Amino acid sequence: MGRFQAEKNPSGLQMILSALLQSIRRYRQQQRDRQELASCSVAEISSIARDLRLKPDELMYLVNQETKATGALHELLAVLGIDAKSLRLNDPNVMRELQRRCGTCSHKPQCAYHLDHGTSFEHYREYCPNTEILDDLTTTKPAAWRGRGVANFARRQANRP
Repeated sequence: MGRFQAEKNPSGLQMILSALLQSIRRYRQQQRDRQELASCSVAEISSIARDLRLKPDELMYLVNQETKATGALHELLAVLGIDAKSLRLNDPNVMRELQRRCGTCSHKPQCAYHLDHGTSFEHYREYCPNTEILDDLTTTKPAAWRGRGVANFARRQANRP
């Protein structure tokens, strides 16, 4: 019984070690991403950026961003009842757009505050550049993420000047 309780209620040291391991994994992945991009030629970077519908400088900025923005996006998606992994697998273009907007957002302190205080659901629309997409995703049934919500987003993107 003691072992079960220890696993169910990890000690402070276990939580600290777990958080440290997560940080190390994120740091290593970030380093691999930077190294991979650094080994690309300017033409390759331009091509990758074009494929992602980004400017090359936006791509470089996003690669150099801290993973905190991605963590905040995943937290907000969870608050809204959206499975980030499922969205990434089923709608990679929408997920990339969410990540792009989140990575370049100037409201990170506001976002972090509301995530920390559990008030994101009530306030994200006041500052989040992803509000339109998130509203599309949350107003459609989860099974329809590949349907109306994404189609509406894609249609609006196509109609932009």
